[in-house]
Amino acid sequence: EKGVALIEISDNGTNKHIFINSALESLNNINVATKVISGYRSTDNSDKNKWDITTTKEKSSGNQAGYSHHVIIDRNSGNVIATRSFSNFLISSSGNCEKINTSVKKF
Repeated sequence: EKGVALIEISDNGTNKHIFINSALESLNNINVATKVISGYRSTDNSDKNKWDITTTKEKSSGNQAGYSHHVIIDRNSGNVIATRSFSNFLISSSGNCEKINTSVKKF
């Protein structure tokens, strides 16, 4: 489906954070961060041209299922790819953002 999402990006030097808020369905929200939080694992494969961050929460002993959120924002192509997987479901979305002049650092 086509839809609209709000993307919030922050980088305070010690933590990169991307939150994608779906305008259609809150279950489709995607949240990744490089800061280590108890119960979560983060993988940061970012480089000077793109942010590539995965945040994973392992399945707990209770009823809470594990999940994985993955976001790639490519500065050169303007491509945004986001996935959210949980149980046997995969939600994937992609879109475009403004290409930036790579000689000017934005994040």
